[in-house]
Amino acid sequence: MIFLYVIITIIILYCAAASVLIIKGAGEKREIPKGTPAIVLGCTVRNDKMSKMLVRRCDRALEYMNGDKNAVVILSGGREDEINRAEAQAMFEYLTENGADSARLIIENKSETTQENMLFSKEILDKLGLGSEAVIITTDFHQFRSKIYAERAGIVPYSLSSRLTAGAFLKNIVREWIVILGLLKK
Repeated sequence: MIFLYVIITIIILYCAAASVLIIKGAGEKREIPKGTPAIVLGCTVRNDKMSKMLVRRCDRALEYMNGDKNAVVILSGGREDEINRAEAQAMFEYLTENGADSARLIIENKSETTQENMLFSKEILDKLGLGSEAVIITTDFHQFRSKIYAERAGIVPYSLSSRLTAGAFLKNIVREWIVILGLLKK
């Protein structure tokens, strides 16, 4: 019975520590230098319709573009199939329909994971000579993990998070607890 209590205590401590890191990662407030390129991470597109989470990320990207007229934005996300557009293409269409300058948008549509988002976006940064710094635009719960992958890919990350409702945040943070375990093994 004591063994069970020890295991439960370890799980509770891990979840608490992971939650602190996730929440802290979402709230970073470093000054972003003007002209820093941004990477918007893809999210679900079902039946050719963007999820609310992806729309919020795009809205955050629009805010960033409106506040920094020199910044380019990499739209990162593949997962295209016979029913759905690639996430990056859906983001491009949404952003241009809402006033974004298409000349400042770069589509990266090969990635299928957060790790690939960063690796392929870093290739674009290098190819275009945009440097190694980038603003990572994603949902608040996803920022901690995204920054780890960015750093592993050679990107110096800044955070710009879109927010979820408290209920949606709690639902997604549980998923992050599990994913971070795998991230720590690498």
